[in-house]
Formats: sequence, C-alpha cells, structure tokens
Amino acid sequence: MKKIFSLFFVLIPIMLNAQSVGFTKRFANETNKNAIEMIELSNKDLVLACQESTSKTNAKIQSKFYFLSESGRLKDSLLFSDSLKSIRVLRIVPTKYGYCLLGEMKENDEVYFWYTKVNAQFQLISEAFTSLGAGISGIGTINYTTTKDSGIAVVVLLGGRYIATNALKINKQGILTSFNRESVNLNLATDIFERRDSVGYLFLNYFEWIATDTLFNALHRKYIDITRLASPDVNPIGIRKNDSTYYYVGRWTNHKGRRTRDLAFLVINTLGEIKDYKTVEAMGDTNNVEAQRRSADTTKDGRFIYWGGTNNYDFLRTNYSPFRSYFILTKLSNTYQNVWQKRYGGEAYYCMQGVLATSDGGCAMYGFRYDYNNVTKTDAIIIKVDGNGVMTSETTIPMPQSTITAYPNPSNGQLNFRKGDPSVSNRFDVNIFDISGKLVFQKRETDWAETFDLSHLSEGNYMYQ
Repeated sequence: MKKIFSLFFVLIPIMLNAQSVGFTKRFANETNKNAIEMIELSNKDLVLACQESTSKTNAKIQSKFYFLSESGRLKDSLLFSDSLKSIRVLRIVPTKYGYCLLGEMKENDEVYFWYTKVNAQFQLISEAFTSLGAGISGIGTINYTTTKDSGIAVVVLLGGRYIATNALKINKQGILTSFNRESVNLNLATDIFERRDSVGYLFLNYFEWIATDTLFNALHRKYIDITRLASPDVNPIGIRKNDSTYYYVGRWTNHKGRRTRDLAFLVINTLGEIKDYKTVEAMGDTNNVEAQRRSADTTKDGRFIYWGGTNNYDFLRTNYSPFRSYFILTKLSNTYQNVWQKRYGGEAYYCMQGVLATSDGGCAMYGFRYDYNNVTKTDAIIIKVDGNGVMTSETTIPMPQSTITAYPNPSNGQLNFRKGDPSVSNRFDVNIFDISGKLVFQKRETDWAETFDLSHLSEGNYMYQ
C-alpha cells in the first residue's frame, strides 16, 4: 500500500496530492502578539515593539522588536526576554546614545519601572529598574517628553488596588535622577510636556491641565470644561501641534442621544479652552474606540494630522472577539478639516494600538488581529497607507505560515520543503512529530529548498514544525 502524506495548515486541512500519512502544521513558539509601539528610523525603516505571551494562566510576558523596511516588509527581529521575569517595552525614546526603552518588569508579585539603554542597532548597553511599591498590579500607560537638556521626563499611570501617577526624570546619560511616587498632586495624569513659558512641566489629566515645577510639584491647575459636549468618555492623549495647541482624543458615549460610542478629537489651547472638535459617528449598533496607545500623529511638515481608532461590534471583549472589526483612519488638515476617512480590515477582529505618520507623507497603523475562524492566537499587524489612504502594504506578525510549503501530497515518502521567499532568512529547522507528540524526524539548518525521505514512517497522522 502506498503511503499518504496529507498536509494541514493552521489546523485546517488542505489536501495537497495526498495518499495515507497526514501532516498538521505545528507552529514554533506560538504566542499571542500585540503591537505596542512603532517608531520610524532615520533611514525610514520601521521598528515595532510587540508584547508576546502564551495563553497559559500567569504566563511570562516578553517583548520582541520587529524591524521592517519602509514598505513594511519584515527584515529581522530581536527578542527581549528573561527566564524568570516578565518584561514589557511600552515606549521607545530616541536619544543621543541610541534609544531608551521604557517599560515594566514583573518578578513574582513585584512590579518595577524598567528602563534600558540600547544603541542604534538595539543592542543592550545597560538596564535598571525601580520598585513601584505595594498594591500595584501593573503599569497602565507611560508617556514622556524630551527636555532641553537632552533628558527624558516621564509620567507613569499605575493600576491596582488604587490608581496612582508616578513622575520621574532620566538624564541624558540614561540615569534616573528623580522620582515622584504616587503623586496626589498629579491625580490621574497620563501625558507630560516640558513647559515653554517657564521652568517645569505641563501634565494632562483627564479634565485638568497641571503646571508643575522641575520636581513635579503642582503650581497651577486649569479645569477643562468638556461637559457641554454631551457625555464624554475621553482618554487624554496629549499630541502637541506646537507650543500652544494640544489634541485631546477619545470617545463620546450617548453622543447626540445615541447609545453607541463615537470617536472624539478635541483641539485645546494651553489655557484649557476648547477651540475645535471633530467626531466620527458609529453607525448602526457598532462602537468606535480610540487607538489604545497613540491615537493621533502629525506629519513631519505639520500640514496634516492622522487620527485613528477601531470600529467594532464588541466593545467589552478587547482581545478575542468573534465579531469582525476595522481600523478607522481619518486625515485632517492643519485647520482640522476632514481630508478623507477610510476603514481597513473587516475580515477578522482588528484592534488598533496606534498610528505613525511616516516621512513619505503616509501613515502606518499598528495593532493586533484575531482571526476567529482559523487560529486562537492574536497576531500583530501593520497596515501602511500613502497620503491618499491607499493601502501600500499589510504585514502580519508572524508572517503568513504558507511561506514555507511542503509537497507533493500524495507522496511515496519523498517530501519537499520550500520557502516562498528565501531572502527572509537563510535557514529554517524542520521537526516532525507523531500524534503523541514524539519527535520522529529532525533536520537543523535546512536550506531554503530541500527534499526528505520519510518512507520509514508508519501510516498515520503527523505534525510538522
């Protein structure tokens, strides 16, 4: 009897000439991937920081950097990992020595603010961390402003039994020089700017501007009156156009008497006065939610603003919704007029984390995608568009698994493995397991195309990795 080699991808059978041995694709190091932060390098390449973890309870979190070309093509990756600790990179700050990474480290039940110096190639120079105290479940957000003395002023919003704000200063050598713990004066401040009118900082609270001195002591407060604009549920994202104009991005609940959520974009001056506002109305029974990390970004020439969010049917289930959703991207002029507004995605669940205005005048949207029909993991996704909103690339991380093909099927035992794009990496490993999980064949450093003799395998079902 001839043997049958059946090949299956993502646990969905795809018959490729089969005869009576079946194969299922088994992914190496399969994890949930969530895009957290993206920056553009001086050569216009992109770097995406992802948070990655398995679906296991209390699974260790790690961060991984993905390096992409200007067009969005994946070039390389670098893992930031520790065998005992969970590490989350939340912000990437350009500095004179390279980059300062700001994030969170967890060891057992202790939570630390973690900051790391890396060079231009993202190689580790040094790292340090400081405890955030008891009762803290983790860091919610981190925002920063670069200062005139080439340092970094940071605001950290914490979660746990109570919510608190920490503020700190890192000097130009990447050393922590001051730390204001659990500041009552700053309340729930989520963004920070260096003051231009005097020495100190300006903090953006949910409904307040807070001016402080260099030690983060509050000197002046200004209440932002947004109550006249229906029922606000606004997430303050302080995107500054210039020294006197800020953007306040979030969502409206019960806007215009409706129970859905609309995207909101407010223009506020340094006195806390609302000068203009825009909304993106949710149609039907959908909800619109602002991007979770960076909702707006300005083009390098200051002529346009990209403003992003997610349009979905399932506001409460933020990671594994069975409903399709879309990225929403709006392009505004510098006078806050709509240039265009478009949606992307829709065939699975999409959740936007941020937008990045790129040097070519376009925009990169990043977030995660959950394909409820095929896999039970979230993948990071980057959608790149030009200045007219035309999609120029869509990159999913991990890259589509079909780039490595195994054929023919049927087969008399000779099985070919071939990589669709040999330039992504020079080599790959092949492991084959029986149905009990026992490794029955292994080949390290496989070339981009190679044939294996598997005629010694008994009839049955196998998995390849």
